[in-house]
Amino acid sequence: MHGRTGIIVVVIVVLGIGVLGAGGYLAWSKRRSGESTTGATGSADLVKWCELRQEWGRKVNPMVGDIMLKAVKDEDRAEHDQLVLKRNKLSAEYASKLRSFLASPHDLADAEQALIKKAEEALIKEGKVRANVAVEIHNLTAKELGSDESSVLGKARDALRSSIVQRMQEARQTADAEIKTALSSVPSTACPNLYRGPSTDEGTADSPYVSWDELELKRTTALAKFEAKLKTLEPLEEFTNRVYHELIRQYRGVLTSCHSKSKAKAAELPDRLGLLVRLKKSGEVKSLAIQWPEDKRSIADPFLNCLLEKAAKWKLPRPDEKTSVVVVTLDFSRI
Repeated sequence: MHGRTGIIVVVIVVLGIGVLGAGGYLAWSKRRSGESTTGATGSADLVKWCELRQEWGRKVNPMVGDIMLKAVKDEDRAEHDQLVLKRNKLSAEYASKLRSFLASPHDLADAEQALIKKAEEALIKEGKVRANVAVEIHNLTAKELGSDESSVLGKARDALRSSIVQRMQEARQTADAEIKTALSSVPSTACPNLYRGPSTDEGTADSPYVSWDELELKRTTALAKFEAKLKTLEPLEEFTNRVYHELIRQYRGVLTSCHSKSKAKAAELPDRLGLLVRLKKSGEVKSLAIQWPEDKRSIADPFLNCLLEKAAKWKLPRPDEKTSVVVVTLDFSRI
């Protein structure tokens, strides 16, 4: 009897161990399964979001170097443009996938939804800044680089040096901080190498997927063009200053007399006027004109006619081919 009881006890113990082992294995297997689909990040959908951005980055990031390399080689311009189109198309596809994913039903916990929302808001905000600054640089280059006024060129150059740089730095720092805050509740092993590409709308800018590196290249390239243009204007500026000082030294009386007589007849005549002087090789005046709106020319005509009576006798510095036409700004409140 005792022998049978001992056998039953042994069987029960063995069965118990088996049940516990099976339960433990199932729990371990389930946990392993959960880790394989959710990792340390939480739900499978949170992992999916991370993977979408990581996959986007893996496909797009390698193209940035080639785009930048070809951007500085004029002979590769067509290839560069094709590469940009390819990159933008690929980015648009992933931005669409991301928007569809975020709009679809999923098993995200409230905390995970808040996390993704904050991170995406920061990334979209950063992307819009990048895109809009790229357009601003393009507009500055297209519009202001055609000017021959050093003040206009200098203002654009200074914007490229300071305000645009500051905006880029602030946008990046803000996005960094917001994304770090959003991901702070996720273990450090989660979402490694999260792609920072923007998912802005096409209407935001011409190139909504421009990278920070490309943006910096655009800025420095534009800056170099402005510096080069300003350098070509230096001889003209130096000569214009010489003409200005010679006008004031020799012909101040004529200038102020003509201006005061003309202003007595037309009070709208401003104190600050641009005098366009075309010079002969000898330094004599070939022609004069006033920089003035066409519809208000009659206001400045008396002043110009007064100067023309005297200008034929003026003797100014001799110009070269590049300095035969100068614009001298005269401020009659100060001379």
